[in-house]
Amino acid sequence: MLKIMSAILIALTATFILTGCQPEQNTPRADMSLELSDLANEAIQNLAGRLEVPSGEVVFVREEDVTWRDGSLGCPQKDMMYTQALVPGTLIVLRVDDTEYEYHSGGGRAPFYCENPVSPAPKSSAD
Repeated sequence: MLKIMSAILIALTATFILTGCQPEQNTPRADMSLELSDLANEAIQNLAGRLEVPSGEVVFVREEDVTWRDGSLGCPQKDMMYTQALVPGTLIVLRVDDTEYEYHSGGGRAPFYCENPVSPAPKSSAD
């Protein structure tokens, strides 16, 4: 019985160690193409076209559900007015070479590149 428990403990330890070594973020698109959301894939295609690079050069960094502070979706433009209500949305971060690019979406709007992003509202303790 002790040998079986030791073998299970070794297997679990190895699993935790190996899992911890796997990259969770910053994985090139080619390795995650089946796992990315439609929004992330759309953002990748847009950025590749914008920068005139192959989509395989765009690295997916992260995607997260956020709450934008207002209708600007975290990307306010000068001389524009926005609804003053919280808007659920998505933040997508991509990278090409050493530069990161933010794509925002929400309120039914497709992801768009945001050159001067503003942070989303902080997550509540209920999240």
